[in-house]
Amino acid sequence: MKKGRPYFTLLFLLLITLSIPGTASSLTLEEAISAALEKNPSVLRAESEVTSEKFRLEASRGKFFPSLDLTYTFSREEEDIFFTSPESSSFTAEASLNLFRGFEDLHTLRGRKYSLQSARSSREEEASRVRFRVIEAFLSALREKQEVEVAEEAVKLLERQRKDAENLLKNGLVPKNDLLKVEVELATARQELLARRASLANSLKRLSLETGLSVENAEILVPPKISFPRDLDGSCLEKEAVAGKNLLKSIEARILSLKEEGEALRGGFFPSVDLSLSYTTYGDSAFPDGRGDSILPDRQLTESLTVTWNIFSGGSTRNELKAKLAEAKALEHRLDEEINFLAAQLTEALNAYRVALSSVALAEKSLIQARENHRMTENQYRQGLATATELLDARFLLTRAEKEKITASYDAALSLARLEFLVGSPDAVRACGGGQEPPTSR
Repeated sequence: MKKGRPYFTLLFLLLITLSIPGTASSLTLEEAISAALEKNPSVLRAESEVTSEKFRLEASRGKFFPSLDLTYTFSREEEDIFFTSPESSSFTAEASLNLFRGFEDLHTLRGRKYSLQSARSSREEEASRVRFRVIEAFLSALREKQEVEVAEEAVKLLERQRKDAENLLKNGLVPKNDLLKVEVELATARQELLARRASLANSLKRLSLETGLSVENAEILVPPKISFPRDLDGSCLEKEAVAGKNLLKSIEARILSLKEEGEALRGGFFPSVDLSLSYTTYGDSAFPDGRGDSILPDRQLTESLTVTWNIFSGGSTRNELKAKLAEAKALEHRLDEEINFLAAQLTEALNAYRVALSSVALAEKSLIQARENHRMTENQYRQGLATATELLDARFLLTRAEKEKITASYDAALSLARLEFLVGSPDAVRACGGGQEPPTSR
């Protein structure tokens, strides 16, 4: 039994470790997005606003139902009045129902429905914004991870070149100046590696803040497989964005809500008709159980129809109506501004995406050539047919080609993510394309 305890302890510690948040062995992009949407304060705030609008909508529905009021009154007089008891009490149950209020209730209800639609669209827009920020942070961390790998490979190549230079120097095949050149480049490459590692740490910190997770190691990040749509149609994208962008939907719903609120204010220009039914019992003590020998009735049933019409209120209703309509007009202008701004952003993002796709193809070709050039130059250097400067140049071209490949790949992925954010849906973006590149891990 004692021999088995260490294994049980190890298993227990392993289970505990796996259950601790932030200690996952891998993290996909979708998992990062889900975590951010669950914890992001902006999304939670927008969700609370949706809940608030739901309750306001339910409150406006209550105006279509009758109201029931219970009233108890007790009073004591110093002297009897007309031979009545100095104490009196009453209990009244009254039901009232508004029959007409200039359709104010109906327009208020419609306005609340549009307000709820606006809040929901705002929530979706905020979620889309958070999703884009997480994608940006996730891809940035992956990019920095590859930049570190390139910098590490550059250091290894220079260390290998330094070793070759030392051997060649011992044999008198190269001057000492060649070795010094390599050592200078090696020191520079090591400094670049430190800078790239610092950038990676910053990217991981940003990803942690966006997702609410503890992401301390880039090795757990799983590169997403991305299919790049080709031949995207700009007018199709603009049409899809205007129809599907949640920001625009939110503004449109708010405009309709304000107009309905204005119509509700117009109800103040009409008379209000209320019907009520009340039942009252009286008493000559604290308990309304009858008045004894009083000539006044012990109970009373009252039916009443009340018509109220405001003739003058200092122009407050009219001015409030004008304010609502002016606010709706201002939002209509803002909607036009947002549509124009969105069209400009789409054009810029689409051009950036097209340039990035072209750069990916060129960078892949350049990287193949740079690798072959470095291989050939390194072999020639070992045979004494190339100088250290030529090998350093080949290494520089290789590192630059690798960086350009990384930059082009992630620029294409970020440009696509930005297009999806602007249009409002990844499917809508792909629907405007003429085909797709094969899925690749970026």
